Amino acid sequence: MIIVFKKDAKNEEIDNLISAIKEIAMEELHHAEELAERILELGGTPVLMWDDVNITANCKYPTSLPNEKDLKGIAKLIRDDERCAIEGYDKMM
Repeated sequence: MIIVFKKDAKNEEIDNLISAIKEIAMEELHHAEELAERILELGGTPVLMWDDVNITANCKYPTSLPNEKDLKGIAKLIRDDERCAIEGYDKMM
């Protein structure tokens, strides 16, 4: 999941959250690329349209995002999304 929000004020808490989100986004992109490559290796076709991904995904894209200044809300959204992903991986094992 990638969340985009603007940075209005210089604040260490905001800077830390932005760094964490960037790191998570890069990891997620890497995982998506690996998954797409593996799907192609197995003769399948990766889902490319976001709406289609949301239809078939275990973890749905949120219908509403927290206010950009709600750091706790943003952190909770990321935490919940990661928990959902882990639960999905556990079910596959």
